[in-house]
Formats: sequence, C-alpha cells, structure tokens
Amino acid sequence: MATLRTSANRYAKALFDVALQEKADLAKINQDLADVAEVMATNRDLIADVKAGRFREDLFYRLHVFPISVPPLRTRRDDIPELARHFLTRIAAEEGKRIRSISAHGLALLAAYNWPGNVRQLENAIFRAVVLADGDEIGAEELALVDADDLGIGQHLREQFP
Repeated sequence: MATLRTSANRYAKALFDVALQEKADLAKINQDLADVAEVMATNRDLIADVKAGRFREDLFYRLHVFPISVPPLRTRRDDIPELARHFLTRIAAEEGKRIRSISAHGLALLAAYNWPGNVRQLENAIFRAVVLADGDEIGAEELALVDADDLGIGQHLREQFP
C-alpha cells in the first residue's frame, strides 16, 4: 500500500508541476523565467496502466502531448558503432586516457550483444573498457560482456527492477 501511496504522491506532484508551468506560461509574470520543456520517459505501457487504474488519466493526457518512441538498442544494431565511438571519445577525455578506437573484433562483439540495458548499458560497457584499457585501442578483452539471462538471473532482475 505504501508503494501505491508513494506512486500517487509522485503523480500528483508531477501534475502539480505541469499545472504550475502552465500558469507561469499564461501569466508571463517574469520575463526572466527560463524557457523549460519537460521530458519524461518510461518503459511502461501507460495506456494499459491508465485503463487498469494504476496511472492517472488526467496526468497521462497532460504528459502525452508529443510522444516519442525510441526502439530498444538491440533493434538498432547499426547505431551501436557510432554510439560506442561517441562514448569512447567522451569517456576517454574525461578519464584522461588516449584511447583512439575500438578494434574490429570489439565492434563485432558490441554489435552482436543483446543490450538488455539499452544505451545506458552500452555506455557503462565502454566506460569499463576505457578504465581497463592499457593501449590506444579497446579490444575484445576489455569488452567482457555478461548477459544476466546467461547467468540465470535475468528474470529475477526484471522482477526486481521493472
């Protein structure tokens, strides 16, 4: 019951924030206010949650003004090399490492992986590889990828972190 109450409080606060922004927009009280857009993301089917009574319908329609659907990374395998290179460049600079590339074998491993954690998991894998790398290229040995389903704990993790 505490979870439902917490969720309801969170939804109410989000609805209040949206309403407050609308009032500020209408009133134009202070021209120095920042121009802010709210972006919210979820991996849940909110339409089903509204129908089941788990999500407030009025909040759904306030938030569902301009929906953007981003398919999972495993269905966009062509994006993986570019994303990996982007993360490599940024993370190597942040960590003060002179890593310039990912080997062809490393890119093949990245492209073949299922990515249940999507882009965040790819970013974390590249971070780990940058930290482990000794040379100027990331190879397969720095990209030791483990799928939770291969370990037999995938279902448990999905239940714990929906």
